[in-house]
Parts: sequence; C-alpha cells; structure tokens
Amino acid sequence: MHRTSVLLRLLAPALLLLVACGDDDATPMVDAGTPPVDAGGRRDFGVVIDDPVPLSYCPGGADCPAAGDDVLYAGAGKVDITADLTNVDYQTVDVNGDGSFDPGGGDEFMDKNGNGVFDGVWIAGYGSARGASGVLNQQWARAIALRTNGTTLVLVAIDVVGYMKDDIDTARGYAREMGVDFDHLLVSSTHTHEAPDTIGQWGPSPGVTGRDDAYNDRINRAIATAAKQAVDALQPAHIQYTHFDVRAMEGGTNRYVGDGRDPNILDDEARLIRLTPAADEATTIATLVNFAAHPEYGGSENQLLSSDYVHYLRDGIENGVPAPSPMETDLPGVGGVCVFFQGALGVQIGPARTTPLDFDGTTALDRRSAETTIVLGTRLAQQTLRALSDTSGVVTDETAALAYRNYNLKLKIQNTLFQLGNQLGVFSRTLYAYNPGRPASATNVPWLETEIAVLDIGRARIVTAPGELDPMLFLGGKDGSYTPAGAPVVDLTAENPPNLDLAPDDGYLRQRATDARPSAEYVFLFGCAEDFFGYLVPEFDYQLGASPYITEAPGSHYEEQNSLGPEAWPRLEEKMRALIAWVPPAP
Repeated sequence: MHRTSVLLRLLAPALLLLVACGDDDATPMVDAGTPPVDAGGRRDFGVVIDDPVPLSYCPGGADCPAAGDDVLYAGAGKVDITADLTNVDYQTVDVNGDGSFDPGGGDEFMDKNGNGVFDGVWIAGYGSARGASGVLNQQWARAIALRTNGTTLVLVAIDVVGYMKDDIDTARGYAREMGVDFDHLLVSSTHTHEAPDTIGQWGPSPGVTGRDDAYNDRINRAIATAAKQAVDALQPAHIQYTHFDVRAMEGGTNRYVGDGRDPNILDDEARLIRLTPAADEATTIATLVNFAAHPEYGGSENQLLSSDYVHYLRDGIENGVPAPSPMETDLPGVGGVCVFFQGALGVQIGPARTTPLDFDGTTALDRRSAETTIVLGTRLAQQTLRALSDTSGVVTDETAALAYRNYNLKLKIQNTLFQLGNQLGVFSRTLYAYNPGRPASATNVPWLETEIAVLDIGRARIVTAPGELDPMLFLGGKDGSYTPAGAPVVDLTAENPPNLDLAPDDGYLRQRATDARPSAEYVFLFGCAEDFFGYLVPEFDYQLGASPYITEAPGSHYEEQNSLGPEAWPRLEEKMRALIAWVPPAP
C-alpha cells in the first residue's frame, strides 16, 4: 500500500489550482540573492565545499579568548511553554475516534466564542485537524549553560515537533536584548507529536496553517528566558560522562524502540552528561540525555498536550522512580534540571516494529498508547539512574574545554508540496532566489537558509542535524552492527528493498567526528537542531514516486515525500563533513 504524504492531504486542492494557473512569465522575477551559475549550470551560493569558513567559532574567534582560569562553570534553567487552553475551542464528538476533526463525518466541537469556527490549538504530527482538548503533562524550554575561559555555550531543548531557523534567530535576539552573555545558543526540538504546531503543516483544513505566531513568539521569549536563567546560575562545576545501550535492557531493543524502514539500522545508545557543583558532586545542576526515538508513543488519537515519553524520562531522572513492579526497588532521582536532546530519529525511529510490554514484562501493550509512553519513559529513566550510579562506567572530570563552530548554508526546496506550502503561507520562513508572487517553476525555485554546528564539551563532541536524520547516515551499520538481534538488516522479501551494495562502507558522520578529533570519546548527534525541515534520507536509497512528493515510490519511501528533495542531503552532508574536519587558524 502506498501512502500519500500528510502535507498532500492538506494541500491537494490548492495544488491543483496552482498547477492550473501555471507560471506567468509576464511578472518580473525578484532575485533575492540568486547565486552565480557556474560552468556546469549549478547554483552554488559561492561556498567552497571542502573548506567552509564558519559563521563564528570559539575559542579564538571574536570576543572568546582561549586563555583563562580553565574552570568549568555550569548552570540550568527551564520555562513552561504549555499552551493555555482556557479560551480555546475543543472537540466534543469524534465519531470514528481518530483524533481528527471531521465536520462532514458528524464530529462536533465546543464553540466558546460562538463564531461557528473551530478556533483550536492544532497538534503537530500525524494528520491535520487534531485539536487539543486538554493537557496531559507540561511542555518546556530547558537550558544548560556552560562556560570555560572565554567560551560560553547555551544548549536549549524545546518540547515541540520542530522549530525553524527564523524563529531560533529571533530567540537569540531576545536573549541578547535580555543581556544574556553567550557565544552560541543552540536550540533543538524534542519532536513531540503531542504539542502545538510550530511549523504550520498540521492546520485545521487544506491550505490553512496550524502555526500560531503569538505562541511561537512566546516560545522565542521562553528560550531566551531559560538561557538567561542558566547563564545567571553559572557556578564552578564538575562533569560526568557515561552511556548505556537499550539493546542491553531487559527484552532487548525492540521492546522499546524500532526502525520503520529498511535498512533496519537504529542508534539505541543513550549518551549522558551530568553536571554537578564543584563543591558537592552529590547534587546535580543538570543532566543531559541524548537518545533517538519519535515521541509519538501516545498515538494519533490522543488530543491531550504532552511531551510524550520524554516527560516520564525527565521526571524520573530528576525526582526518582518508585519501584514499578514488586520485584524492583525504588531508585532515587539526582535532582537538578534534566534536558533531553533528540538523536538520529529519521525513518520513523520509534514505536514501529516494537513489541512493548508492561512493567511486569509479560503483558503486551499497544505500540502507541498512554501506557506504552509511561513504560518507555520510566524504563529509560531507570536505566539512566543506574548508569549514573555505576562508578565503574562513569568518567568524572573537574573541568572541560569548550569549543564550537557553526555554519549557514542554503538548500533548494525541490519538494513541490513544500513550495506550495510556502506560497500559501502554511509555513513562515525567509526564502531566497524566489519570487513569492509567482508559482514555483524551473526558473523560480525557492531556497532556504539553514544552520549546522559542531560543539566540543570536554570528552564529548556534538554534531547537529537540522532535520530528522536517518541513523545510518550517522552510524553506518550495513554490516548489521546496529540492527536489533534476530532481525535482518534488509528484508529481501519486501517490495523494492534497498540495495546495500550501493551504500558506502565507511565515512559516516560518527566516524568522521572521531577521526577529526580522536580525543572525543563520546559523539552525540542532536537531531531537529538549529532548524527543522523534514527527513534526511540516504542518497543510495532516495526514491520518488511516479508523481514526485505526491505518491510514494514502491516499497517504503514515505520519508522522501516529506523531504526538501534529492539534492538536499548530498549538499548538507558535504558541508557537515567539512565543518567536522575544520581546524581553527593558529593564534
């Protein structure tokens, strides 16, 4: 069965209208920064692929000297961003129980202002028209600030499906206005599918955005406020590193997380950093957790705002986990602020292909249910607390050298549905080399600007990806080393299976990160970070259907329909590799 994209179902009527209109060449094209065309006819934006000059970097860059007292300082902060539903319409009748509002199917809603229009808070993820009816648990902007010598990094995670660069840049501006002293402010989304639509793709009806600019601006200010709290709280700190593999947990990988598409490769390692006051290692400033799984375990029928399993993970780490079954013991929390950063979660890494069990280990659960969300988050919290208490596996340092470099690049939006979404105002971001007054065409193709970064925190190196990265692009793994036990890397009996002979044998991002910096013992991948624009699919298995972006290619190729296009990942990968390998100039 071939699926149509969520965005297609939203925009199909408008797509047909615009296709009929065609491209009016009588309208002059406004060139908003069209790059020069090289001898091969390619637009390059003047960027040298193998040696990008970072937008900024530390130490050694402007206003971030390398010299100092070599003391690590750390602080944390958090701000509630849960939407206020007090005066918001909500669904009262859902005839088929699918969690979406369908007035033609007999669904009804509470019309609080009596205007006859469903003025809802639209939930991002799955399909459109999912109006929030309540709050299951809070959503947050959570921040960790780090400073060593002249370099200050602030890492913020927000409980939304994704956040675009324009908004992130606005949040950075607010932080500067508040007097926050930082060199780089990183923003990553946890990618929860149970929070308000901050992108626009999941609105109430075709061609109508689900994004609320006022809510996004509230998030921008919350990011800045959390960053200020964290920087204001900086204190001398020690740092701990450890990790655990979900494959080693009871029941194995697929009891908790699975891969929705072949090759069946997933990153089941949870990477952890704990920051403690230098004067008291028994208490906690912050815990950083990096793990990859779609926070969509609550299911598409859920209409309660939630951070999904991430809520139970953070709560358990901070406050402890009471014994969930008679054979277990209570685990005390470590306190502080837990900040979760999403990993390489592309190709539907999450509930797909899982066999979840209740706490007793015998009762089967639905792959997507409230109970499964609680079990997954709680079990991950338990394993984190055990890993942090295992002195044989924890490395503690009294300080950590800090460094970062970031880089902006432009990517072509080849996806015709994304082009249409921009033209209709479903999305809201700055576009380049494009006249929005004319339909997109071969001579009027929009480009977007995105951002990538590499950060070093002592023994850790963090690589960011501005979308949903296929874990194979981070890890490799065609040899089966990252495939759950007992499962094939590729099911050769499936329709149109991927050909692993076409995949590179090595040179993937994790390997490149350690090759460029051998002292990096822990390599983190922050997905949905610094921007958000959909899936990043391996070049060797990128296939479009007969009607590109509208119909799915034979087999399993849903992610291509929700990607920028075939040129995006190759171009982005070149820049990421170059940024990883970049060496600051000698002082």
